[in-house]
Amino acid sequence: AGAALKVAQELYIASPEFHVSSSNKLEAAVRPPRVEPAPNSPRDYKAIVVIYMDGGADTFNMLVPYSNCTGVDLFAEYTRVREAVALEREELDAIEETSGTQPCSVFGINAHLGEVTKLYREGDAAFIANVGPLIEPLTKQTYYDGSAALPSSLGSHDAQTRATQTVHAQEPSADGILARMLDSLAGQPAPYRVRAYSTAGETAFLKGARPYDTMDPYDGPVELAASSRLGSYIETMMRDASSSALGEMYSQAVSEMLPRLDELNDAYDSVTRPEGFGTDVLSRQLMHVARMISSRDGRRVEREAYFVELPRCNTHNSFKSVFDNRLEDANDALKSFVAEMERQDVWQDVVVVSASEFGRSLTPRNRGTDNGWGGNHFVIGGSVRGGQILGQYPSGLTDLSPLVIDGGRVIPQTSWEAVWDPIAQWFGVLPSDLDAVLPNRQRFLPDGLIAPHQLFKNYPSPPAPPPLSPSTPSSPSPQPPMALPSEPPHTPPPGSPPASPRSLEAGSASLPPSAPGQLLIISDESASTSWPMPAARSYDGRPWEGVMPRPLQIDCAAGPGPACAIVIPPGGSYRVDGYDESAAEPTPDKLAARFLMQATFGPTRETIRDLAAGASESVSEKMAAWVDDQIYRVPATLHRRYWRQRASPRVGSSAFTGGQRPICEPGARFHEFAFTQNDVGRTIEVTSNSASGMLSLRIDGVPRTDVRAFDLPAAVAPYVVCDVEERVGGAVEVGSDCSNAAGFANPSIDFAVPDLSLVRAVNASEATFVPLSSLGDTNLEVIILAGLHAPCTLATEGVDAFVRYQGKTYRHDWNRLMLVENTVESPSPHNASGSLSCPVVPRTFLNERTCKHRPECVPIEYAKTPFTWDADTLRAFYATSRAYVFFIDGLRLSEGDTPCDSESRWRRREGACTDAFPVSPTSRAALAKALRSRTRGLNPDVLDLDLPRDVCDDFAYSAEVLTGVRIDVDGVCWEHCHEDALNVYDATFAAEESRSNILTAARTGAANPFRELAESGGAMLYFPPEAGMNYWYDDERDALRGTVGRLGDRADFSLLPQQLQTAAMAAFLGAKDVRTLPLPTAPTIELSGVDGATGLTACVGECDADWQCADGLKCFSRADGEAIPGCFGEGGGPDWDYCYLPTYSAIVLSGEDDDEATELTACTGECDADSQCAE
Repeated sequence: AGAALKVAQELYIASPEFHVSSSNKLEAAVRPPRVEPAPNSPRDYKAIVVIYMDGGADTFNMLVPYSNCTGVDLFAEYTRVREAVALEREELDAIEETSGTQPCSVFGINAHLGEVTKLYREGDAAFIANVGPLIEPLTKQTYYDGSAALPSSLGSHDAQTRATQTVHAQEPSADGILARMLDSLAGQPAPYRVRAYSTAGETAFLKGARPYDTMDPYDGPVELAASSRLGSYIETMMRDASSSALGEMYSQAVSEMLPRLDELNDAYDSVTRPEGFGTDVLSRQLMHVARMISSRDGRRVEREAYFVELPRCNTHNSFKSVFDNRLEDANDALKSFVAEMERQDVWQDVVVVSASEFGRSLTPRNRGTDNGWGGNHFVIGGSVRGGQILGQYPSGLTDLSPLVIDGGRVIPQTSWEAVWDPIAQWFGVLPSDLDAVLPNRQRFLPDGLIAPHQLFKNYPSPPAPPPLSPSTPSSPSPQPPMALPSEPPHTPPPGSPPASPRSLEAGSASLPPSAPGQLLIISDESASTSWPMPAARSYDGRPWEGVMPRPLQIDCAAGPGPACAIVIPPGGSYRVDGYDESAAEPTPDKLAARFLMQATFGPTRETIRDLAAGASESVSEKMAAWVDDQIYRVPATLHRRYWRQRASPRVGSSAFTGGQRPICEPGARFHEFAFTQNDVGRTIEVTSNSASGMLSLRIDGVPRTDVRAFDLPAAVAPYVVCDVEERVGGAVEVGSDCSNAAGFANPSIDFAVPDLSLVRAVNASEATFVPLSSLGDTNLEVIILAGLHAPCTLATEGVDAFVRYQGKTYRHDWNRLMLVENTVESPSPHNASGSLSCPVVPRTFLNERTCKHRPECVPIEYAKTPFTWDADTLRAFYATSRAYVFFIDGLRLSEGDTPCDSESRWRRREGACTDAFPVSPTSRAALAKALRSRTRGLNPDVLDLDLPRDVCDDFAYSAEVLTGVRIDVDGVCWEHCHEDALNVYDATFAAEESRSNILTAARTGAANPFRELAESGGAMLYFPPEAGMNYWYDDERDALRGTVGRLGDRADFSLLPQQLQTAAMAAFLGAKDVRTLPLPTAPTIELSGVDGATGLTACVGECDADWQCADGLKCFSRADGEAIPGCFGEGGGPDWDYCYLPTYSAIVLSGEDDDEATELTACTGECDADSQCAE
């Protein structure tokens, strides 16, 4: 039974119902198997292999000016600009460039690419100089003045990867360039058999209308593990066609995938493994490509594309140790691949293209280079016209060059369109399809593209279109033009397709364009069992054009007149449909379809019929009924539960959305890398341990890891963290000024001698941890606490805690958000007294039928508890609750400030009460009088004055000062100070979560000043003297988030911000939860009163909100007739809510429902607001 259940679960996961959002309604028809059209006659084989240098390759160190340069010594300029990352001539292989179009006649190829140098000299390799993503031709002037279109997010790895791989820089969702080429070839009159493969996972290069297959970079093609057991069952599940667009798409894709996988694995296994390839990741990928090419005959393929990846080419922090190693790998892999292609006698049929999202900056950054733009790439192959550099290498490399912009980035002068245009034509793409394959192609004509004969040897003149079939004459006689008048040749309801679409025979048809307001579509009914596939269109009077992925061959220049010659391929079932959009009234079907497209994941024929049945004027009524049905009757299916269980962003300790997940709570996260984004703005301290010979890297005095070496220049110390890549080996950038930072690899956590107060060893009998899994990927560097099997011992005194598990050390990611689940079926066990926010939501019309009143989830309400903001109280907040609550001092008065402002702050000072400021005696007397009137206040240390106009003269400070004017008042000295001096702040967010200016300015390379102050028992945060006062104003607004009082003020614990009302602090101050207070023994009150009154007293009158109740009372919202505290009786019924005094004993409910009633007593009468209740 268990095995059968597992099979059922596997089949369910493979079903369309599991993968699509709309209802999968099956039809009676069986989907016919899709048959690839056989080629008309045997044709040649060609393949494109893209080597993608991931991360942005520094290709200006791949192709370097060497000698014989015109104008300037470009190699000397290269050496001067590139500084430490420049290559010496001894590190380059010299090559000749004889075209005369480049700034030098001798260039150098990086010596680590010896195979490319060899192919260049033999005439099988060419370089494309200064190539990159463009939308249109660009100059330095048009870049800066904004008159030219630019690719979005220049310098972004993700955005420029898409732009490079799609060659449609302004369209982020465009199909890949290789996918568009293959779609064009497969849609030709005599279609090619095409395939596409990636050995490096998903890639935009191959994303298009046709699926591509992925291979494991190490193991090659991967079989569907359950194919032998479940393949026949899955095929049966996918057999029937579906009326759901999404269900049909999924089923058809799976139906085509299974036999394709079988074919792929059979063909791969049928040929021997190529010899001579290395074990690095690129060599393994190219070995799989070579083996696939060897199996081409068995797969009956004519055109195919491969995507392989050279990983980790990013050189932010180290050029020599990173890029040179990558190029050595590339060289070894290419050498083996070229030899294998020559052995297979297909070297002339294969083109290898290198690419990267961008080049690097010419000017170095730290020990490496920054993200750039233009770069240099190679094209190699037996048919490539090698020994030349195409494109245009920059004639200058300094900032004065017409191509070099900010940061040493180079504006590309060659677009990727220029590279792929000749390759597409060599591959077999028809000239009429080039604009569809390269959407920006026209922008670079006539001189911005590379011609095919420039890039390829012996490139013939454009061939005539191939014959459509063996029995079709090479030049078929055109059929008479079809009669397509301005109105479709039928009289259907307005806006609907023709009742009898015109069929098109194979051959050449001459069709006029559409009329204004009309849409004509040629589609192939044989391409799909559900919908005809569009292949060409003309709309609103425009000429005919092909429609991807299988566009028809169209020539609108052949005539006659405005008509276009359209080649209709054999083997299909083509028809032309006309749609008239000029009609004023859309049909019911159209109204329904448009509504469902907007309101659902997609319509089906059945849902359209349900809404459209009947007269058109009833569709809107049915739409309204549909909306009501969705809101009130169809159960909600939300992602809320899934999301809340898995969401774990980092949050501050003062977050209101939830609490930080405790270390012993299942779901707690731990990471193997030493530094995280939490450390940005903090300082790494480096100390040596003579006993172990290791260096300890610490933050805030707490060790993060031990390393053998930390080779960063002293010039960037102190090592303030600027940026962190959260993975072992990721980049960590540090520096005293982040504009001049250095970098090192993020180390794993490893202590020579672990501190047992911080590191807990855990074995499998105590706890279970699982690796982080996201979207099918597993991150072994992050582990999740799945469960505890013994009392938890992981917690430490502070937030820094480590676990030693299965031979590795991990640090607790302490500030991850925990959202508890709270549903009707499973109410949360957590209440407001716990460490988490109470999971409550306001009552709305959507949830009022399912919400449950949970008394234990009522927010904690503490009784009034007075206390004084003094040093002992401030220290207690950290000791009890790890909250950083301080008062601020050291703030300076600015030039132009005056004690005579309408509002000013004064502080009490001990000692002599003198100053040197030129304030007149009259003004001093006026200030003394104002201060004397306020000294009777509750705060003995701080006074805030509100002065009337002209009470004193126009004195103002002439410079920034720390101590202001002093005034003696009856023997007590009062000093004018900054308006925020002695304010009390909750600095927890500033200390832990933000890039606080105080945190940065106060730092001396030692511990976090907030934490250091709290741990030392301090209560005063002294503003750093070296920090500008603008730092304070930014912090006060953004990081400290407002004051909670003044030093010496009397305050009420019950009125503090929620994050400070912790149970531990309440215990320290003696604050009581009103729910736990003993109830008075006063007699209960019988429910009475009316509905809707205000000023209601307890138990008198029905209420809906607290404002209907008298002062001191609240409106008790009850469910299912539950008892109201202090009231007894039935009153107006179980649905009536009554005012009550939270501290009263139970009163029997009584009273009437009177909307006008006021002064209602507890449990007497129905109230709607506090104003109905008595005091």
